[in-house]
Amino acid sequence: MMVSGKIAGTDGVYSEEAGMFYGTQSELMQSEKVRQRAAARVETLHPELQAAAVSLNVGQQHNTSFFVLSAIGDKADYTRAFLEACMEEYMHLKRELRSSLKEETITSIMDQVLRLEKEYDSGVQEMVEYQKNNNVPALQDEGNSAAKYLNRLNEKLDALNTEYRLLGAWTLDQNLERKQQGNNGLGKEEPTTETSGPNVGAGAEYLKAKQEVQILKAEKERHARFMRPKHPIMEHLDAEIAQQERLIDLFGQQSVAQLANKRDMVRIEIETLEGSIKEQKNRALELDSRISEFTRLKSKAERSKQSADNFQSAMARIETGTNTAGDGVTIMEHASVPTATKLGLVKDLTVGGASGLIIGLGILFLTMLLDDRIVSADELRERFQEELLGQIPREVSKTRLNILTLNDKQHVFTESYRNLRSTLHFMSFEEPRPRTFLITSAVPGEGKSTVAANLAITIAGGGARTLLIDADLRKGVSHEYFSVESAPGLSAVLTEQVKWKDAVIATCVTNLSLLPRGAAVPGTSEHFLSKVTDRLLQEVYADFDCIIVDSAPVLANDDTASLAPKIDATLFVVRAGVSSARLTQSALDALRKRQVNVLGMVLNAADGRSAEYYYYHRYGEYYSQPLVKEKS
Repeated sequence: MMVSGKIAGTDGVYSEEAGMFYGTQSELMQSEKVRQRAAARVETLHPELQAAAVSLNVGQQHNTSFFVLSAIGDKADYTRAFLEACMEEYMHLKRELRSSLKEETITSIMDQVLRLEKEYDSGVQEMVEYQKNNNVPALQDEGNSAAKYLNRLNEKLDALNTEYRLLGAWTLDQNLERKQQGNNGLGKEEPTTETSGPNVGAGAEYLKAKQEVQILKAEKERHARFMRPKHPIMEHLDAEIAQQERLIDLFGQQSVAQLANKRDMVRIEIETLEGSIKEQKNRALELDSRISEFTRLKSKAERSKQSADNFQSAMARIETGTNTAGDGVTIMEHASVPTATKLGLVKDLTVGGASGLIIGLGILFLTMLLDDRIVSADELRERFQEELLGQIPREVSKTRLNILTLNDKQHVFTESYRNLRSTLHFMSFEEPRPRTFLITSAVPGEGKSTVAANLAITIAGGGARTLLIDADLRKGVSHEYFSVESAPGLSAVLTEQVKWKDAVIATCVTNLSLLPRGAAVPGTSEHFLSKVTDRLLQEVYADFDCIIVDSAPVLANDDTASLAPKIDATLFVVRAGVSSARLTQSALDALRKRQVNVLGMVLNAADGRSAEYYYYHRYGEYYSQPLVKEKS
């Protein structure tokens, strides 16, 4: 069957959400209602066929609007007829849904139109009633006039405020000169108390007296070149100047009083004007509110009218079939001839395959969940807060790895220990710098003895007098690396059977000595807690620059937990792909509880193909070749 798109419905006509359309049709095709109607159709058209159970499946072709319907049943003829009937009944059901929805939509739109028309009539009635009680055009004219008058009042208030500030800020002479020039801050001289009363012209007389004094002083200066101060003319001029100065004081006092009175009058006028402005603002707000109410009523009625018109247009389009698509369901091929299918075998194979897949995924997930092995340096940094001091690459060997030798051909392996040595040498320490380093791990088999031996060889190769102490008194193997006897060793020193200098053995490596573990003794952790161990560690400082202590695994026994607090620094070895993160964390927690200085971690058997060793893989062979002189 082909089902074309969805029915267009921009005006409320039948529509479906595009994202859910095909899923909805699939469920509708195999719904119980379609099945019941299909069964009744088969019974009516083919009464000779006996009813039987039929399983109906619906599939959609990828990126198409084609649906493939298949039916499985015990009776071939009935199954084929039932499938044909399901397609026909699905088409009938779609038409019924479309017709029903169209009627419901028209009814709903009619209800909305009636409601909006009532709202429009009510809004028009409210507008009419409002206009009866309020002369809207007059309100608008009055509002415009009030706004203009309020603007004029504000302009006058600004001018008075300016005049008030000038009267208080300027001097008497500045105010009188401003008045004389006809500019009092308002654009023109306004009548004040200066134009009437007993003090009329005081300011003018003040300025006139000042001018007269200037004239008299100029005349006196002119006569002074030829006359003595006691000359009658000079004395007369002095008398005239004194008289004018007395007039200046008198008229000045009167002018100051007049200016003060004027400033008070301006202040009173400002207060009166502010009251008038406040009244006009209230009046303007009232008018604006009444006009806004009419505008609101008008807009409400217009919106109701517009909405009603839109709904009526939509209803007209629905009734005439505008903007609707035709029937989008077509039967492309009728039910084919039935074929026999071994349902049981197919079902068993499907169920078995699905069950095996689920079980396999479950086992894989459970394995990943339980496997907490550390596999890379990045994982080590992510899981633990301790610093990663170095990485030792994995070396493939069926037996125990040999220790490093001078000019060792294992370039990457050798350089990794040199990098670890450089890290320890250049790390920032608070004085004094550590001289004893304890090498340990969480459990056996993580390579801590190999790391300890090779690190001691590397440090000795740098010229430092180095002592390697095998403190794993139960399983220590350091003597095997150097092909020497294990006894007498550390155990004999701790039990005070021999002096430590007599137990130390010089190895084949320059600057490197070995103190092997010795014979097995009971109570090893008690020996490490004794004062003999403290005295040993103090005495070896005098003869050696660096002491490397190969200790037992932390979780194997209590030896390391008893010895590590007495050592300057501890290096913790982790083996890639072997060490458990949970056990490693437990071992580190045990060391922290005993206040052990865990300097950092060393990742042993790291993947040599990782980015950290790219340089050595690419250029290691080149640098391992002997130097060849160029031809001259």
